[in-house]
Amino acid sequence: LYCGMGSIAAKQFIEEIGFPENKVDTLIYPQDIDEYFNHHLREKKKGDRFRILFANRLIDRYQPIFALEVFESVQSEYPNVEMVMNSDGPLKEKCVEYIRDKELKNVRFLDNIDSWNSMHLIYKDSDILILPATYSNGNGTIIEARASGMGIVVSNKINYLERHSVNGENCFICDLSIEDFTNAVLTYIRNPEILVPHGLLSREKVEGRRNKYTAEMYYEVFKKHGFIK
Repeated sequence: LYCGMGSIAAKQFIEEIGFPENKVDTLIYPQDIDEYFNHHLREKKKGDRFRILFANRLIDRYQPIFALEVFESVQSEYPNVEMVMNSDGPLKEKCVEYIRDKELKNVRFLDNIDSWNSMHLIYKDSDILILPATYSNGNGTIIEARASGMGIVVSNKINYLERHSVNGENCFICDLSIEDFTNAVLTYIRNPEILVPHGLLSREKVEGRRNKYTAEMYYEVFKKHGFIK
């Protein structure tokens, strides 16, 4: 049995790789997000400190340097804004160089996570997720940010966004331009009252990704293919 994480991947298995159709099915990435639903909604006010989260690996298609450029632009207007970044990936040195060359303040890397069970705390302590991906097959960090109730700014190059995203109502979906991403982040900072309704709708949209529903989906697929009697 070959399980594509989403219908696009399952279709590729059949049409591009040549796996037999009766041996291919569609599932979703299992994500342990139940604890994220317990996070406080972001009840912020103007003048508060905001923290931007870049949660993805530091690789080309996720564009961490682009994210730093957006942060730089936002920080020029709001000097107290912070950014935390994943510390894993081949572009870390380039990120460090960019931070040093531009003399950016309030940026740190997430390199002190003591266990998988502590991962959700990174989201709990952040306000806005940013992901300027050139491609992603439905990114798990977006699901985690939604369950946490964060503000979300992402590119329009990510698969399956329509399942849980309503542009302007629980996120901002942007073209890949520094200006568009900067304006979206600034919209949250200038209008912090929108964070709570965005977070509430996001949680509603990803309720079906809770552990019990994912387990039920896997059970039905395994039963369908004869692995469970």
